[in-house]
Amino acid sequence: MVVVDDNGQWWPDYNENESDNGLIGVATVTRSGDDIRCLVNVWQKPDTPVKYHIITLMVYFDEATDNKANLDQNTQIEVVLKSLTKNFVGFKVAYNFGDKKLKLAQLMKELQSYELVLNDSQLV
Repeated sequence: MVVVDDNGQWWPDYNENESDNGLIGVATVTRSGDDIRCLVNVWQKPDTPVKYHIITLMVYFDEATDNKANLDQNTQIEVVLKSLTKNFVGFKVAYNFGDKKLKLAQLMKELQSYELVLNDSQLV
């Protein structure tokens, strides 16, 4: 779950139980004056390829940016990593320890490669 405060700052909040259930929600954006509040509840479903999951998140990121939310690249990557299934825990650890600085498109390619390894080199 990600919350955007009145200043447009994103605050990720990860609930492991929700990820296990493969819940995917919709972005809800409401405006009252100049305030923007956005709540995103998007978790990768176990049978959803990582590419399609990230594309879905990118749509939400664009929507939030269109509504004047301050959403930098690092926050987007943090949201993506926290929304992935437990299968990607090894990738997340390596990413955090490696101190990589990737753009979102590069991260998607890296995750797809990792997913390919997880699926014994079968295309997803």
